[in-house]
Amino acid sequence: MFQRSRGFRLAVDEVEKSLYLADMDVAEQYAGLVPDRTAGERMFALISHEHKRTARAILELTGEASLCERFDGLRRRFERVRPMVNQANRWQIDLLRQTRTKGRSEGLNRPLLMTMNCIAAGLGWTG
Repeated sequence: MFQRSRGFRLAVDEVEKSLYLADMDVAEQYAGLVPDRTAGERMFALISHEHKRTARAILELTGEASLCERFDGLRRRFERVRPMVNQANRWQIDLLRQTRTKGRSEGLNRPLLMTMNCIAAGLGWTG
């Protein structure tokens, strides 16, 4: 089906790109923001498991050895900006932690919005 259906292939391509861009180390840090640590760890374990499971299925469908082998331009561009995206994620996690500790503050709103903009720009889309 992957070889014969352009629509199916397009859907698989987009899932593959999303999996490639998703950094599970960063996701684990976001899960650490959940007030109930056990719930956060459990939720992250489910997300991580589904990420691995879906990546295996995509690789089986495409015949690739690793995600996004077919998208060299995306890989090169993202590897160039990945350190900046990861730094923006770390800032955002810290700002979210501060917001939860100190309460909503006008001083934190603008930097938090800026991290959202940086992350979206680095990933190449919002959503």
